[in-house]
Amino acid sequence: MGRTIESVLFKRFVNKKLRVTYVYNVELDGKFKVIYENDKGDISMYPQYLVKIHEPYPGPRVAISPNRYFTFVVLFEKTIKLIQENLFELFPGVGKAEFDMDSSTLERFQKEKALSSANVTMMPAIYTDGTGTCFPGMRISLDDKDSVITIPLEDAIAMNQLFKVFEPNQYGLGILSQMITIE
Repeated sequence: MGRTIESVLFKRFVNKKLRVTYVYNVELDGKFKVIYENDKGDISMYPQYLVKIHEPYPGPRVAISPNRYFTFVVLFEKTIKLIQENLFELFPGVGKAEFDMDSSTLERFQKEKALSSANVTMMPAIYTDGTGTCFPGMRISLDDKDSVITIPLEDAIAMNQLFKVFEPNQYGLGILSQMITIE
């Protein structure tokens, strides 16, 4: 019988609903065991986690699996850097009373400079909150058409700091060690 453990790693800054959640599935018996012992007695461990960037259900979300996580983190950091380097070209009204953007530059930038790897695509975008206020942001999409989220750039920068120090496999081992003893 499996258990799912969710741990919120990050809560909003600009987008008050935004979360980064670590989801760890612990299954000790059954088809998708976390720990597997073969006939020779060798023990193998399989990561069973997702890192989700999401708003509360049914809001937008992306779920990053273990085989994509490290590629995702590199792409995430590169996208932030690209947006920051071109911030005033893309969003000339940043810091002014009225948000202004150059839609043709943004559209060209999205087509020509979107970063993509391992079926993950990231690009500059406009984040609009519930009041209609606009902020520079980034759009993240996975190969699944329902896995798309746009996040404010300020939240992305804070999340990037988290991703620099967070090691999901180590975190999962910590959870697992609290739940079972390996003999």
